[in-house]
Amino acid sequence: MAHARRPSRPTRARHRDPAEPTPAQVREALVDALRAVPPDAPWEVDAASIPATIGDTPDARLVAALVGAAGLVLHVDTTVHPPSEPGDVAELLAGALDAAAARQGWPAEVLVRHARVASALAPLLARR
Repeated sequence: MAHARRPSRPTRARHRDPAEPTPAQVREALVDALRAVPPDAPWEVDAASIPATIGDTPDARLVAALVGAAGLVLHVDTTVHPPSEPGDVAELLAGALDAAAARQGWPAEVLVRHARVASALAPLLARR
């Protein structure tokens, strides 16, 4: 059996607009922005649903664990099978906080939207 080859297409080089920042410039700007976060700025942490289709898995639900401060996102973790119990959500958020703190250092204050999650998160953070 013979296989037909698809005709090759010429490679097109993409012209970069000189006004468009390079990836290195974007990284540098992000690092500068993170350095500008005031050390006394409270952090906010929450889990948020992201409307997306995850393959053909009907029970998958994309959720982001977000850590933010001073209007910037410091860290995002995603999961497709998020927890629903406050203690388990607290564990998810603690992991995101650990990752953010590894780069930024620990904040003096962490704000959490749901009181039950905050109550479950407090003892986890006290150990850090």
